[in-house]
Amino acid sequence: MKNYNLYFTDKSFETGLQHFKCDKKFDLLDKIDELCCGKSSQVVYLLFVEECNFTFIGESHIKIQEIIEKMKIYRFSRNFYLHQYRSYEDAYSVGLLMNAKNNLCYN
Repeated sequence: MKNYNLYFTDKSFETGLQHFKCDKKFDLLDKIDELCCGKSSQVVYLLFVEECNFTFIGESHIKIQEIIEKMKIYRFSRNFYLHQYRSYEDAYSVGLLMNAKNNLCYN
């Protein structure tokens, strides 16, 4: 059985970085839905998948679930970081930091 790690923080940062272990892809998608569904629509999500250095920033947690569900590299990916931010500016700033090792990150 494969374990997936979801590292989540909401836009208030009150709970800090929460870690959830999920045994199946369905469990991971369900946990994302549980954490995000019905929350404020004034949220920008940042998804970072560590093993393939994949970053997505957008306003829809449903789109994030669709991306994860369709990822070909998924079978190799185990660490998913899902953060909520109040603005795209904040999300992109953190996204740059998460990708700082990539030679395409900066000019």
